[in-house]
Amino acid sequence: MKKNNLIRKAKQAAAGLLTVAMVLTGAPLGSLTSQAAGLLPNDDLKVGENNKYVSTAGSFVYGSSDSTAFVFGSSSGHQGTNSYGADTYTFNLAGITDASSRENVSRGYYDNNDVTGNASTASAQPTIKSAFQDNWWHGYYAFGKPYRIGTDVQNKTAGSPHNATNPVDPVVNTWTGASNDQPNTATFTSSAINALHTGTGHYNGEVQTFTDGANSVQVRQEIKPSDDDQYIVVQYTAYNPGSSTVDFMVGNETDTMITTQDDVPIFVTPHGDSTASFEGVHFPKF
Repeated sequence: MKKNNLIRKAKQAAAGLLTVAMVLTGAPLGSLTSQAAGLLPNDDLKVGENNKYVSTAGSFVYGSSDSTAFVFGSSSGHQGTNSYGADTYTFNLAGITDASSRENVSRGYYDNNDVTGNASTASAQPTIKSAFQDNWWHGYYAFGKPYRIGTDVQNKTAGSPHNATNPVDPVVNTWTGASNDQPNTATFTSSAINALHTGTGHYNGEVQTFTDGANSVQVRQEIKPSDDDQYIVVQYTAYNPGSSTVDFMVGNETDTMITTQDDVPIFVTPHGDSTASFEGVHFPKF
């Protein structure tokens, strides 16, 4: 994430949403990925590591780009507005207040005045936060198709949905606001949504296997700085070890808030536009 421009997040009603939809064939990663074992974990990101990607404090890992920091660990105490968050291990994002704080163990998630008493527990809010109060970004997955994803993603009333009868994401029914661009009511009928992590012992870069009947998908979630140090990357790599096509969605949500700005405006860009700088949903630059 660049210049405190927290991208690839959305505010739908009161929640931010980052979602990836995939159609996984039996060889989704191409001919170069043929090993029977499937995905391997990225152990450079787990608790206990102190390298160019992360630092460890207590049971949490921290990392940063040139302007944004993250923490990954147990979400206890950070379940979200009204304690609805179900993902037991996840991440949070924060803007860096001073470049020198990237040298401390939290990599700038906490500034130099706050890091000593907070890094090992990650219980305190960062100064430039991305979520309301103590919220973190919770992950979920589902086997199925979204209501709509394509070049007409900005079209609120027309276009061709992928799965109108049983979409795995909420469908906005009515819109409000001065420009009729704020979701007002939504319908959510699917029971296929599951927390990305349950129980204990999870870590950043871990590979998990999710099943749905005869289908299974291996998923690796990585929260890490980009190679050019400009962004924080929330990366999902999925592998289908079977021979059948599998529809699969994975993403994160939160009740967004940038510092004291709770009404976080967003903009949406179409998917499939090769000329766009970014695809999906974005926070504006502050």
